[in-house]
Amino acid sequence: MSCIIVGCKSHSSRKENDSENISFHRFPTDINLRQKWIDAIARCNWERKKHHRICARHFKDDCFINFEHNGAS
Repeated sequence: MSCIIVGCKSHSSRKENDSENISFHRFPTDINLRQKWIDAIARCNWERKKHHRICARHFKDDCFINFEHNGAS
């Protein structure tokens, strides 16, 4: 998969992404939040598809919640 941000070269199969552990994110299901994402990417005549993703490089660190796996079953 690849990032849909214009000019971004992040792709899940690229070797340089492996060392950075780049994650790719689906658009939110919440309509209001999804629209904020669409407005933020500012692409003219663009239509969102289910397979579209945005890579972690386009988010601030405080946008993520860190769920640490503690090994418990």
